[in-house]
Amino acid sequence: MSWTNSKEAKCCSSNGMEELSQDPLFEILNRLPFSSLLQCKCINKQFQLVISDPRYLHCRLTHTQLSPPFQTNTLFLLFNFHLPSDYHHKTHFSINSNNRTHILKGSNFLPPSWSQDQDQDQDRDGVRVKASYHDLLLCSTQTDDYVHYFVCNPFTKHCVPLPPLSKSCTHELSRVGFMCDQSRSRFRVVHIPIICFEWVRSFKVNMYSSETGKWGASIVPFSGHSEVLMSNSCFRNILVCDQKFVWWINNDFLVCDPFVGTNSSWRVMNMYIPCKYSSDNKVECDIYNGTCNGRVKILEFSRQSSVCRVNELVHLEQGEWSSCHYFLDRQIGREININNMNLLAFHPHCEHIIYLYSNKGIFLCDYKNHKLESLYTALDEDFRIWGNLMSLVFPQCPTPLSIFNASKV
Repeated sequence: MSWTNSKEAKCCSSNGMEELSQDPLFEILNRLPFSSLLQCKCINKQFQLVISDPRYLHCRLTHTQLSPPFQTNTLFLLFNFHLPSDYHHKTHFSINSNNRTHILKGSNFLPPSWSQDQDQDQDRDGVRVKASYHDLLLCSTQTDDYVHYFVCNPFTKHCVPLPPLSKSCTHELSRVGFMCDQSRSRFRVVHIPIICFEWVRSFKVNMYSSETGKWGASIVPFSGHSEVLMSNSCFRNILVCDQKFVWWINNDFLVCDPFVGTNSSWRVMNMYIPCKYSSDNKVECDIYNGTCNGRVKILEFSRQSSVCRVNELVHLEQGEWSSCHYFLDRQIGREININNMNLLAFHPHCEHIIYLYSNKGIFLCDYKNHKLESLYTALDEDFRIWGNLMSLVFPQCPTPLSIFNASKV
């Protein structure tokens, strides 16, 4: 296929060439290894223009015989963790492809211009991945006075910066959610600050709209002690279910459809949550929540009996739940005791796989088939997890951030 013969290519060729025609440039880029391709963006503006265009990436993978580094729709699993001996928060990627797991380290998905625009003391390793949606990431960095959020496509290395939030309204444990409406080229970012008052009757929620390019604030009514919000809820992520933001507060769900109405469209849903073991004060039980196949799931794990109870929210609006039980062996692995682990996340698609962590590292647990697989072995005894596991899909055609009404980095 000739690059200049396609309608998509004419958009790029209309900007002119410096010394090369589009066809030779296309052939040169196609002969490069995929891992070296993105490094050529700094040669000149024309190279940067073509390589950065998502249509070129799609054209290359579709119409050349060169093998991409991973198959289309490959699932990426992102882990954030922090070693006490290192003050920087590392972002680690676990790529699952053909039933094999590979660990990549660093923040190479950021464009070169991003690090140049930041403070010299703020390097790429200070970037945190806060949330993901399809093939896009919501990341953040911090300066002395502000927290900077940006949406990044790690495949095209495009970024859309959001207006910074003052550190006075942010916190290490603030909850953040991210959702896109790709059919209408828009996205939302929601931010819930940590409550600092002892007794609250309401709290503030910040939401960013890609259409306006601004943060908006809304007040959510809530009457109760702040410890209810601070204790467990602050460690529960803002989930995406049925194209709605969902946050579990005590026995209620805070729900918002971010693309309907205004920022004030948050509502509290009183919902019966069938947590059997946690209601028994005699049973020591850990409770975790997350999503799998777009549905909210709550896992109860009784360390006394090694019973795993999984509750799935079948219908959000109707509050309908389904439950199932699994018995975990106390010693799935020869050297790792399952009772010494904590849940990191549910697998985004496989119903019976969860991710666990301990001071030994990160593990994949198939609780249906009673299998435990080590994904990452910690070298430091003080190994701790920060954040959560998130999924990222390599699509046939990456989402171009230029379609959003915001300036690109």
